Amino acid sequence: GRMCTRSPGSIFSGPYTRSFVIDTAEQVRVMGVVFRPGGAACLFRERMDPLRNRDIGLEDLAGRSARRLRQRLLETAQPRRRLLLLEQWLRTRAADAKPHPAVASALDALRHVGQVERIAALVAASGFSHRRFGAIFLEQVGMSAKRYLRQRRFHAVVAAVHRQRRVDWAAIAADCGYCDQPHLVREFSAFAGMTPSAYMARQGLYANHIPLD
Repeated sequence: GRMCTRSPGSIFSGPYTRSFVIDTAEQVRVMGVVFRPGGAACLFRERMDPLRNRDIGLEDLAGRSARRLRQRLLETAQPRRRLLLLEQWLRTRAADAKPHPAVASALDALRHVGQVERIAALVAASGFSHRRFGAIFLEQVGMSAKRYLRQRRFHAVVAAVHRQRRVDWAAIAADCGYCDQPHLVREFSAFAGMTPSAYMARQGLYANHIPLD
């Protein structure tokens, strides 16, 4: 079963490696920021691995400035002005935020790597031991490099099949780096919480969101 939690008005969602349900009836006006992998760790100066698959109050990370930001956003009517306020807040916090060079280099390389076996080459290129590289990557990204690559492949599948009427799953599996179609089904179910066929039957306007009754 799923656990129901009630969150404060402004939250930080850690790196998620599984699906979750949002009660949209509770939401009136929503603003959000999607960080690049490793970006939130730099901005908040926090380890991401303890925050994986968790939502926590933004004030717990950013203190009173997060409370002031939310209040100003609520008092501002113009959408463009709200976006500018949020951007200014982020720019102020990110003034000297820089990712670890080894992680930044690995993330850039992983955009073009389709096989988990290639991660060993990235570790060797970093100049760190496998254990040390893994610890730094986990701290900044919130998951291991192997799981990160698995998740990227899953998202590639979703992007390829979204809004399609007919899908050649064997071809999709080959194109996205899976050894066969059953492997794709297992990975898809692990990340999405449903099979590929269930996703196709229930998909909506947005690739990463499924409307529920």
